[in-house]
Amino acid sequence: MISERPSATRGFSLVETMVSLAVVGFGFLALAGMQLNLYRHADSSHQRATAARLAHEKLEQMRGVERLQGDGSRLAPNDLASGDDKPLLDGGSFVRRWTIAGESTDGQRMTSVTVSWGGQSAVTLATVLARSDPIDGAGLAVPPPGGVVRRLRQRHVSIPLQASPLAGVNRAKSSLAWPDGGYLVFDNMDGSVVARCATEPDDGIDLRTQCTAVNASMLEGYISGVDPQNPVAVRFQRNRDTPAARDSECFVERTGRGGDLAASVYRYRCLIAAGESGSLQFSGLPAGVGVCRYLAASRDAIFEKYTRAAKPAERQNFLVSAATDCPDNTAPYTGD
Repeated sequence: MISERPSATRGFSLVETMVSLAVVGFGFLALAGMQLNLYRHADSSHQRATAARLAHEKLEQMRGVERLQGDGSRLAPNDLASGDDKPLLDGGSFVRRWTIAGESTDGQRMTSVTVSWGGQSAVTLATVLARSDPIDGAGLAVPPPGGVVRRLRQRHVSIPLQASPLAGVNRAKSSLAWPDGGYLVFDNMDGSVVARCATEPDDGIDLRTQCTAVNASMLEGYISGVDPQNPVAVRFQRNRDTPAARDSECFVERTGRGGDLAASVYRYRCLIAAGESGSLQFSGLPAGVGVCRYLAASRDAIFEKYTRAAKPAERQNFLVSAATDCPDNTAPYTGD
């Protein structure tokens, strides 16, 4: 007689199946919620980027003045005023408001642009609008040959900070009172000295007829370690093979007041005619005192002999030292 044994394998019960379906269902719901959140964040990021672009576009539009005085066809500072608009884009509806502080005649005006959407979200960009002639900006924005970058006051780095900028017919030029008399006129583009005037030039003076044309460069730097009781003198010694139309002019002045360090630092400036060659000579130094020159940074040229002057040379700095050897970052200077 053959008897059948019950099988060891068995299926899932209805309860187990229902629990499994519930777990899977909750997983799909969580995944769907995550996808929805990702979509919302992506949409919010897109709207925020669009709002920032709209604000930036408005700022650039207000910067795009074409002249100082408006003529009805080209944008001028007098045409700029606070306002608002509602750009319509595929990404949604935005409200853009801009605020310009001050008067149209002010040299600088604080400006902000706010773009809002959805009633609660907004992006704000702020800047300063300067009242300047676009012609000056165009002329100073183009680097001259050699890639020299203008810095303070948007002019060549070698022009002394004390020089006053000119405008009008003499735009892109600056003037500086010269201790030996008169005023020097610099070209803001390359830093060269182009004219010398008996009186201070203004924006309307004709430099060609009322001043003397000059073709020269400025050689300048600092001398530290000078004893105020024995001020040093500087002159530019020309080589005999480079005769110049006039003698080079140099002067030395103290840079600070009070304190041992400030009292020992002097600034020198020399006006060197184009094409001259030579070297600086120091006089008035006590016995046993020598001169060390500071070594150049990677982008600054320190000269031993100034050869065929064709461009300004700034930051030519020296140290007066009674030590036998020059300190670190300096080297002996003889001027031979």
